[in-house]
Amino acid sequence: GHAADPMAIEVMAARGIDINGHRARQATAALMAEQELILALDQTHLDWINARYPQLRGRVHKLLRWRGDADVADPYRRPLAAFEQACSDIEQGVDDWIRRLGH
Repeated sequence: GHAADPMAIEVMAARGIDINGHRARQATAALMAEQELILALDQTHLDWINARYPQLRGRVHKLLRWRGDADVADPYRRPLAAFEQACSDIEQGVDDWIRRLGH
């Protein structure tokens, strides 16, 4: 139920996107089972999902899979530049997946 970090709100607002209404949710079995593709930001997220929901293997991948399977660094409690870098990494990863999926 937590809102987005104020710096994340600022970075997204600079891109014309309002995330003020965002609220965090815990990944649950029901939520995850509904998804065809689950993209994790880093290896710890990927490992957490695979350990708790092994039936989802094959649907869970790292967002930066096509960029050397890199992690998106967590910007929490870091300067604004870290949030900007994380946003840039996420944009690149999403673009890569869109191209790979042919959309």
